[in-house]
Amino acid sequence: MRKLLLGLVILEGLLAAPFLVANTEVFTSDELWKLFDKRMVPLYPYEARRAHAQGTGLYRMYINPDGSVRAVGVMKSAGNKSLDLAAAGGLGHCHAKPRGHPLEIDMPVTFTLAPRPRR
Repeated sequence: MRKLLLGLVILEGLLAAPFLVANTEVFTSDELWKLFDKRMVPLYPYEARRAHAQGTGLYRMYINPDGSVRAVGVMKSAGNKSLDLAAAGGLGHCHAKPRGHPLEIDMPVTFTLAPRPRR
């Protein structure tokens, strides 16, 4: 019997932990998400799901004064290159509300597998 696995991506900013906006302010998760007018959840790569790759990484978002994401850097790898690329790609499509100055936001992302619910 073949198991089907459902990939879950958790942006830990959705949980109730404080997150650092580098060199400036510390925000709670709710406050952090209010900085964004467009949020994207990274897709769980198919090859990573097939390989049962899971992990949590920390990614730094470099945000321009107009709110666009200039770049995403890997601060701590999720342990798999395709997971890191997926996280960076998803976060790179976010858009912050313009604040008039550049921001650096450290964002944890967790990739985890769970059995697919039966219907």
